[in-house]
Amino acid sequence: MDEGHRKLGAPIEEQWEHRGKTVSFFGADSEEMDSNRKTGIELEYRFNDYGFRMDLNMDEIEPGGYLYMGDSHAVGVGCNIEDSWPWLFHHEHLKSDKQFINLGSVSSGLDTYHRLLRYWIPILKPSKVFMYKQQVSIAIEYVGHDSTINVVGPWTIKVRTGKGDRLLPHSFNTDLYNNVITSELDRECRNARNKDALDWICQQNGVELHYGTQPWPVWEGKMNRELYGEARDGLHAGPNQARKHVQNFISQINL
Repeated sequence: MDEGHRKLGAPIEEQWEHRGKTVSFFGADSEEMDSNRKTGIELEYRFNDYGFRMDLNMDEIEPGGYLYMGDSHAVGVGCNIEDSWPWLFHHEHLKSDKQFINLGSVSSGLDTYHRLLRYWIPILKPSKVFMYKQQVSIAIEYVGHDSTINVVGPWTIKVRTGKGDRLLPHSFNTDLYNNVITSELDRECRNARNKDALDWICQQNGVELHYGTQPWPVWEGKMNRELYGEARDGLHAGPNQARKHVQNFISQINL
């Protein structure tokens, strides 16, 4: 299989580059961030042969498992994987003995979920898919000519200054993103198209799809501290907050 085709089943580039590795810091949960916050929390990120955060390599997955989709909160950034919402839902709520398949991909949205499920469902043959996405899916994915896979979102917009690249204030990024890169109507159409495609993929493969939405972490410029911010990086959900997300997810699905 050529590299380009193989990467159609991979998370975005930042995560793919960590495939087969175990690291102490990842993504927004950087060593610099932890040094500033002085949390004293030690974490381990173990990525499998495709860059997904789980113990199983892809060729070890058996048919009938439970597959989880989501963004950095599904990856469990800032926490041990045992404190992420997919793990807690699978092991504490369902108490399932099915294989735990975590295809969470940082910074992702429905573009990424569609690509990954289209690639992996016929191969992995899960019996159920559990997907928990942001209320507003604003991550637009693109695959480069060199097969790199990345996303565009307000958090990716940078400007060049005399001191190098820097992120702009979140509100300015959002306005620039909405008015120049994409529009709310464009995202609404894209999200609906992807959701319909996800439903069709699961139906065609006899897979149950359970779909929930998670509250937006920033509202009117303020962090939703009830559900986000207790992870080591100060941005993502901590263990107790992840349990609240599990309860929110449960309230939206029928099992």
